[in-house]
Amino acid sequence: MHSGTSIREAASLIPCVITETNQTPSVETWHLSLPQIRELSITLEGRPMRILLVNHLYEELGGAEVYFRSLSRWLEERGHEVRLFATSSQTSIDEEHIRVVRRPTFDAAHLIDDPELSQAFLLFAEKAASDVIHVHNVYSLPAAMVGLFGSLGIPTVQTVHDFSLVCTNGWCVLPDGRMCAGGPGKKCLDSGCEANMSYDVRLVLAASMRLEQAREAFDAFVSPSAYLAEKCQANGLRPVHRIPYHVDPNLLPTPVRARVAKRILFAGRLAPEKGLSTLIDAMARVQRELSGVELHLAGSGNEEATLRQRVVQLGLESHVTFLGHRSRAEVLELLQTSTLLVVPSHWCENSPVSCYESLLAGLPMVASNIGGIPELVRDGITGLLVEPRSSEDLASKLVRLLQEKELHGRLSENCKQAAHQYSDLASHLKLIEDVYEEVLDKGRPVKAGFERQDDLIAAVQQMNLRYTQMLEWSVYGGRPRRILRKAANTLFRGPKYPPLGAP
Repeated sequence: MHSGTSIREAASLIPCVITETNQTPSVETWHLSLPQIRELSITLEGRPMRILLVNHLYEELGGAEVYFRSLSRWLEERGHEVRLFATSSQTSIDEEHIRVVRRPTFDAAHLIDDPELSQAFLLFAEKAASDVIHVHNVYSLPAAMVGLFGSLGIPTVQTVHDFSLVCTNGWCVLPDGRMCAGGPGKKCLDSGCEANMSYDVRLVLAASMRLEQAREAFDAFVSPSAYLAEKCQANGLRPVHRIPYHVDPNLLPTPVRARVAKRILFAGRLAPEKGLSTLIDAMARVQRELSGVELHLAGSGNEEATLRQRVVQLGLESHVTFLGHRSRAEVLELLQTSTLLVVPSHWCENSPVSCYESLLAGLPMVASNIGGIPELVRDGITGLLVEPRSSEDLASKLVRLLQEKELHGRLSENCKQAAHQYSDLASHLKLIEDVYEEVLDKGRPVKAGFERQDDLIAAVQQMNLRYTQMLEWSVYGGRPRRILRKAANTLFRGPKYPPLGAP
């Protein structure tokens, strides 16, 4: 509620009956139920807002999506009016408070622009008439949509859940394991970062454009970790507010389950960046030094077949169990019944939700000393940190925590204590609302630069489609890869408006 808003205007935000007496027209009598009075107190204390939440994916596939959906519910419970916009490869929803557009997770033709998706968002945003737009992950959205958010004249905030805004593939780690400063561009190709996760010049173009527009389109940023906050600031994204995630203490199953001795749990995607190849190799040493150890992998992903082969090669079939995808409730139960959680990431993690939940469950962690992980896994306090990509160091720390019961007990109690600082929902939401208040107070004029960006979008989209043509020409024409790489480099140094047609 902006300053100067009348009580009657505030009252119009909640369901109530207002009657004016014939004798004294200026006097109003309010007939309110007790719940309505409580809601009115929230209205008058803070500023109830119309908030549009945006995320690239609707399904709860990871921590960012879980938070996105949870935040919607929490804000509504605080008296705000919330609408959701997202995409999905599986479903389509077109309702008053939610719009989900069916769209492939990856579409090379629409990496830069997707007029149909943009139009759907603009129509939904116009109906929403929001005070604030709160954007979450944008990695699989067309790059031009970032500029679209900033063109509406509505104060806009982004929560950065990972490093994809400052890195083409979201790793922020070079192939040799050294940290990268971020900033998508030609260096992504020169550094050979395709070795981490396959991509080509089209994704570099999209990532570079996305970052450039984010600097102008968003009025403030929220980062759950200090590490990512620093990366964002170094890449020109400001101001950045560090607000860790919230973890609900009521999530844990009751009654508390007994822990299974010597059971190691991994919960997450089965993907190269998660360091599971290092974990499997470490397990070969662990089972030689300590009998009866089990590793349970809860999750699914494109590396599963490769990992299964490696398990067979090392003779670990009786020690490693692939549990497949598990619901959040099932993962929480696994956290209660396991001996420790392992987070062997190769890439820069931001602030893994699994670590928050592990703290809540009093489950010590063995995790890579990378990205924002050390902010949650404090070495010798809530877990043990290991050198990323070192199967020897990982195996040594796993064996130590499995063997030393006194250490395990002390870390477990520390985890429970540490969880308290993330379990106060009211405090967490107040910090989010403070960011909203900040951008609302500053306001946001419609920027002419965004209105004139159509030529730029068209030019970059043309470059994107031209590279697609080159790729098809290379693959189907049998041209060597070196010719394709030379053509890609020419694209980066070439004219702003490349000619149409196949190269």
